[in-house]
Amino acid sequence: MKSPKERGPKKPEEEQDLIRYFTGAEISDEEEEGLLDHVPDTKKPKETEQITVFSRISKKKEGITPREFKRVGRGAVNGLTNGLTNGLTNGLAMARRGLTNGRTNGLTNGLKDIRIGITNGITNGNGFTNGIDRKRGYLDKKSSNWKFIIIPVIILLLILVPYLQIKLSESEPSMEVDGDFSDWKDIVGYEDEVWDTPIENIDITEYGVKEAEGNIFFNLKVKGKILEGDLEGHVETIHIFIDLDGDSSTGYFVRGTGADYMVQIYGREGNVLTSLLYEFDSPDQHNWFDFQKREEVASVVSGDELEAGIPRSTIGMMKSQPVEVYFHTQDFQGYEDFSDTIATNIGGVLSISQSSTKLDDIVFPNPNQHILELNLHSLNQKVRLKTITVTKPSNAAAVQLQMQGHFSASAHFVGNSATFQIDKEVADYASVVIYANTQSLRGKSVGFRIANKDDVVVESGVAFLSTGKIKYVYVNSPNEIIIDGAFGDWDKTSVLQDSINDVDNVNVDIWNYNASYTEPDKLFFYFNVNGEMLAGKSVPSINNQKYVGPQARGGVDSDRDTVVDSIDPHPNDFDNDFVDDKYEDQDVDSDGIRDYPDGDDMWLTTTLPSNFPEGFRGKEVRVYIGPSQQISKASGLDTVHVFVDSDNNSATGYSEGKISLGAEYLIVVKGKEGSIVEREFKKYTALTEDSGAWTDLILGVEAEIDFSQMEIGVDSDAMGLHSNFSYLIRTTDWSNKNKDYSNDRNTRTRFLDLKDGKMRITLPAKRGTRGTTTALTSLPTSSPPTIDGALTTGSEWDDADSYTSGNIDVWVMQDGTWLYIMVKRNDDGTEASGDYCEVMFETDHLHDTVLDDGQDFKWQSLDTTGPDTLTDYGVSSGAWNDGVFTGNAGQDSASSLDSGDSDITYEFKIYLEEAFGSSPLYDKTVGFAVYVYDEDADTGDWWPDSSTPSDTDPSTWGDLTLPEFQDILIPTISIIAIFFVYSKKSRKKKNRK
Repeated sequence: MKSPKERGPKKPEEEQDLIRYFTGAEISDEEEEGLLDHVPDTKKPKETEQITVFSRISKKKEGITPREFKRVGRGAVNGLTNGLTNGLTNGLAMARRGLTNGRTNGLTNGLKDIRIGITNGITNGNGFTNGIDRKRGYLDKKSSNWKFIIIPVIILLLILVPYLQIKLSESEPSMEVDGDFSDWKDIVGYEDEVWDTPIENIDITEYGVKEAEGNIFFNLKVKGKILEGDLEGHVETIHIFIDLDGDSSTGYFVRGTGADYMVQIYGREGNVLTSLLYEFDSPDQHNWFDFQKREEVASVVSGDELEAGIPRSTIGMMKSQPVEVYFHTQDFQGYEDFSDTIATNIGGVLSISQSSTKLDDIVFPNPNQHILELNLHSLNQKVRLKTITVTKPSNAAAVQLQMQGHFSASAHFVGNSATFQIDKEVADYASVVIYANTQSLRGKSVGFRIANKDDVVVESGVAFLSTGKIKYVYVNSPNEIIIDGAFGDWDKTSVLQDSINDVDNVNVDIWNYNASYTEPDKLFFYFNVNGEMLAGKSVPSINNQKYVGPQARGGVDSDRDTVVDSIDPHPNDFDNDFVDDKYEDQDVDSDGIRDYPDGDDMWLTTTLPSNFPEGFRGKEVRVYIGPSQQISKASGLDTVHVFVDSDNNSATGYSEGKISLGAEYLIVVKGKEGSIVEREFKKYTALTEDSGAWTDLILGVEAEIDFSQMEIGVDSDAMGLHSNFSYLIRTTDWSNKNKDYSNDRNTRTRFLDLKDGKMRITLPAKRGTRGTTTALTSLPTSSPPTIDGALTTGSEWDDADSYTSGNIDVWVMQDGTWLYIMVKRNDDGTEASGDYCEVMFETDHLHDTVLDDGQDFKWQSLDTTGPDTLTDYGVSSGAWNDGVFTGNAGQDSASSLDSGDSDITYEFKIYLEEAFGSSPLYDKTVGFAVYVYDEDADTGDWWPDSSTPSDTDPSTWGDLTLPEFQDILIPTISIIAIFFVYSKKSRKKKNRK
């Protein structure tokens, strides 16, 4: 074949043939062969040859032939698909139309870079139509050879991109909601723990999410038969919660996620009866009623499996936008199951559980105190963990943190949060422990947790935070009560005990409770429950809905025994006892429990007798008659109410039912899923017989919880508490059906003579059969008193803790070796040889009703008219005996009459280790009681006097506490005092010089 130079310039007729060729005009085979002769040989060009490449698309109906494809190359197929400009647009979108539009528009809109000779030559008449100087055309081709080389490459790319796209889309499985679950066989799902609910028809086993063809699809499997319901017509429910933005602070709050949408599906007998999409758009994240119905959703079930799907556009979801999906199932009895984690359409799920239950309430200072343990599990694919943020209560100490385990990191608190920078990949399982340096935290609390899933930042997936048991601790014993989520500041031995299992819901079943008042303006409450504190209900809906299918509509069933009246021998007698139901006094099944709504019986049960038609005789019938249809609460919050009778007068303030006091103030704490949601402080303003009106007070309520305990603190200065006040605690579950009350009304004495910051006093507390008791604190002293019976409160007893009980006052302190006790019997008037005072100790602190050998001790100071006699008593065979043990030789007692006040004073010096039992002594509480006898009046007085004490019944005694590390504190104080005195003397000597 000749080169262009050898052949010479083209003839005009050759140019016209080329035009016809590129415009797709009809040409004969001979003309086609002639045109091909003009195409240069590109296989072996000579160095001096100019290379020109042309392609054409045949006008045959079925496209180009294999021969033509081989001859002109694959670039001809889609290469001119709308040209270089529109080829990408229309060629990628509709590959088949590319052939048609490529021939029509290819030259018009395409190949712009071959100057304007070809592109605009046809359209604008600048090229072949109006002619071109042959010499100029030759020079143009010579200067643009590189363009004719790159054009086929570009054309080839234009062909391959849509071709590959078509092939890839053909390999993606087609998804439809049609009951054919083979769509899901190659999609990696999530496995769920079985038997986490006793009802296998709602026991989730697998679940998954898939995005395809502009839709988002959901798949769910259960252990039994999905949406089976029961024979009485009750339906079962499936909820699919969709968190579109991945933000737990927006949407309905359910198990740590914020659901922006929910799909709710009802069904029975393996049929979907209702399938609806709801949208949540409300600032109140706990109001179930703020879900608004939007439209029906395609869903189908078969056997143990469900699939459902909604268009992405329906929920405003962009393509490949990650969503978080949570599955929930429920039967008509209230049993439910949640998927173990969320599922997502993009990437994997990093599930994190946290726990700290192995901790004691009080720990020792430690540079590496184990506080929080995290277990991580990556599901479906690897997830890169970027950061973890932990949060502490505002009153807890800020400490340096160290993470160790599968990855190491350190963090320190900024405000109330600390963030660990990790940036590691979690391929499967991983676990870490977070340690805190508590060496300098004596008397302070430490604790933290991951507050919500948003505090875990990941790549290539989403994070899920499961619930865990969290506990905060004190480093050594604190000197005061602080609302910080740590409970080592409450004396658990002096708490009240409430009846256990007196309410069906263990999460509101009060177990122990107490109150404490600290001057000048703080009132504290403590209680714990038998289950989980503020558990609430994630889905506050009980599905009692019935559905009667067409096969069951055979007629009227007046007595609700499932047999229609037309064939029922006793149509108005449910239990067929020959007594019409209207005469059964609201107990139609004769089980002794009045039927709902007049009573508590939610179910009618009977067995149909033998005279019933075939298929019914002998049938056991159980019909639900409780609140019909679907019962829902606005929120799933559990609630705590603390009623305070500030004047201890039941005739004033709020009272009703079991609230026998007259409450002027009310503290309200609400929450769910182990988190506090609301805190309120109210004052009663309508002193009427009605429930009255409560007015919100602008006073803060401090409250913190762990898994089962709660502590509350309020500013009591504005409450005007009298010297005696009462309180009552009530817990209510989310359904308002289960309520528990602390035992009766509990009177507390407000002690007014506390020394600022030096101590705390536990107010009188009822404890089982003990009656009312009081706890004193044995405070340290560096100046022991002289045991002479002389009352010198202005000096040597200033460091003591004191308490008034009836006619006697008691002072207590210690110096690390000796326990000093002073007792004053007021208004005695005369000394007598028969006067005496006894102090009693129960070292094992069991508060049992009988004396224990070797555990209970008593010291008696006898005869105020002369030298006092101190007698040591132990227990032998359940009775006091002065020969059981011999007290330490240094022990002493003395008494005297204060003639000015007509009071008799007794002082004791008792070996500390004998009174409190064996070492260690710090942070220990013993039973304690005082008895003073006046021979003249032949009467005795007790501390405490608010019960009926007995010297042989330790359960009626009070408590005496020795704070922690006093044996270390006292020598320290002594050394400081000695140093101070020495320094003072040295200065005096220098001054004299």
